[in-house]
Amino acid sequence: MGTEQHRLGLCSVVNGSQIVIGTASCDWANQITTPAIFKVNLDGESTYSIGTVSSASKIILSAKYTGSTNSGLSYMINRSWTTNRGYMRIGQGDYDFADLLSQNTIDPIDEDISHIMTGNATVDGTISTSFGIDTDGNTLRIKSTNLSASRVYHFPDYNASIATKNYNPQLKTSNYQITLSDNMILASGNVTITLASASAKHGIRIGNRCLDSNASILVKKSGGDTIENAASLNLNNKYDTVYLIGDGVNTHFQF
Repeated sequence: MGTEQHRLGLCSVVNGSQIVIGTASCDWANQITTPAIFKVNLDGESTYSIGTVSSASKIILSAKYTGSTNSGLSYMINRSWTTNRGYMRIGQGDYDFADLLSQNTIDPIDEDISHIMTGNATVDGTISTSFGIDTDGNTLRIKSTNLSASRVYHFPDYNASIATKNYNPQLKTSNYQITLSDNMILASGNVTITLASASAKHGIRIGNRCLDSNASILVKKSGGDTIENAASLNLNNKYDTVYLIGDGVNTHFQF
C-alpha cells in the first residue's frame, strides 16, 4: 500500500480559527473528500477532522486550531479509513506515523474497548444500542433503546458469573415447581417443570435426563410470564438442555 496522504502545496493556520488557507497548488477541492484528517507537519501537533472543503485553497476544520499562528507550513491530509469502525489507515511513506497512529487509531480503539467493558458500546452510529460487561467482571448488561430486532435482552441486575457458577443438580421424576435456590434441574420422564417468577431475575439450567427416549420434559411459565412470548417449551430428546433467565418483569429469555 502506498502513501495515503495528500501533501501538495503549503498552508497557513491561525490560532483559534477553524479556517485553513492553502496555496493554489494544494488543489483541495479536487483531491479531498470528507472524512479526512488534517495535521500540520510539526511534531506534537494535534490532528483535526475536516468539516468542509470550500475551495482548492480553503478548508474548514471541525474544531478550532489550537496551535500557533503560522504560514508557509507543510501539512498532511489523511484520507484512508478502515471499513467497519473508521480507524485511520497509515500507508508506507506517510509522515508523522506515531502521532497519526496514536491520535486516530490507538486512542479510538481504546475508547471502543472502554465502552464495551462499561456497557456502552455502540453497535451502529445510528442505533442507540449498548452491551458489555461491568467492571466487576460479573454483571451482564445487554440493552437496546432503538434497535429493531426479534430478540432484545436487558438484565440490569443479573450478578452471577455464568462461566464459573457451581451448579447443584437436582433430579426430578415428577412435576416440580422451581424455587430460587435451584440452579440446575435434571428431569426424567414425562414431567412438567414450572419456572419461578421472571420478576426474580433467576437463572436456571434444565436438562432432559430421561432414560426413556420417548419421554418429554415440559418447561412451563409461571403465572402471567412468558418464555420469549410462548407459554412453554419442550425438551424432547435425552440430554437436551436450556438455560433460562428472568428479565425482572415477566419474560424468561433462553440461551
